[in-house]
Amino acid sequence: EKIVGDVAQEMWMGTFHSICVRILRRFIDRIGFDTSFLIFDTSDQKTVVKECLKALNIDDNTEIQYLISDRQYNINDFARRFAKATNYKDEISMDFISKVANAYASAKKAMIVFQQNVVSVDGATMIADIALLSNHIGSPRDGILVVKAKNNSQGLLDLGVKAGAEAMEGVKALLCFGENPKFERPHSGLKVDLSSLEFLMVLDTHMTETCEEADVIIPGSGFASVTGTFTNTERRLQKVNAAIDEGVQLSNYEVAAEIAKVYEVDFDFDDTFDISREMKDRLPKYKSAKLGEIQGGVLTPVNPQFVVVGDAKFVDIHECSDNLMNVINDRLPKQVKNPNSIKSSNSKELVYNA
Repeated sequence: EKIVGDVAQEMWMGTFHSICVRILRRFIDRIGFDTSFLIFDTSDQKTVVKECLKALNIDDNTEIQYLISDRQYNINDFARRFAKATNYKDEISMDFISKVANAYASAKKAMIVFQQNVVSVDGATMIADIALLSNHIGSPRDGILVVKAKNNSQGLLDLGVKAGAEAMEGVKALLCFGENPKFERPHSGLKVDLSSLEFLMVLDTHMTETCEEADVIIPGSGFASVTGTFTNTERRLQKVNAAIDEGVQLSNYEVAAEIAKVYEVDFDFDDTFDISREMKDRLPKYKSAKLGEIQGGVLTPVNPQFVVVGDAKFVDIHECSDNLMNVINDRLPKQVKNPNSIKSSNSKELVYNA
């Protein structure tokens, strides 16, 4: 107050997350939501999904097989069976889950959105079971949206880049673009062993643990100096323009093209437009792609089937080895426990972080 005067009484100070929650508490009713909303921690998220399945009485394989063979099972059955679910121990959980179930089951269109590298495989399987049981999948604006780890993860999948660490078996030489596989993963504590490599080249924006073991290090460019398009989670092409000049002589794709020339392979890329043109020639879904529009039509499940899930973690964080992404994440404010959290009758904390 000594510096800015009485206006200091109206200033907000806090983490990014806590300030956002404060804004929501004050104004969320303007868009039709109750200001007494709850924020569930990871344990509560798992409980909600598991209780949804229990409410449908699909805890064992016999029930799953029955639902698969029952072609008349539809969204009305989903709502009816949820209405009969009364075996919850926690009154707040029962009320909350019933509202979620009724809203989801009765909706004409419904989407479930979750983060790919945070929700476990079992958690994602439970979500898929619920979507299949309720017929909320396979039609426009109806289904599951998996938020990919990075801004162009979907683009890589479209290009056929799907291999994981298993592809490293027997590899003797590695060209590493923007990844730091040697970093210690905070959740798993694991490191990738590159000792069997005979040659390692690393291209990155910063010095990393992987760079320290490299035979060749090449300076790389980050996302802020790129002009072109990204394919986002919805499969929309998003135009980006370079915001800075990092002073790097060759962009990342130019480095790859120059290495190819050593082996007498000419990519024939003069700029990013040439890359876009080749993608349209080789990938059917990109032939008629337009900026800002969803490409490829409605996604439908491939061989959909119900899968029984036992007790399992709902959250299983899969760390990303993208070095620049991790550098940025490290500089973001960390989540903190909310001292004013709302507790249920059995003192189980429902609001964990903002």
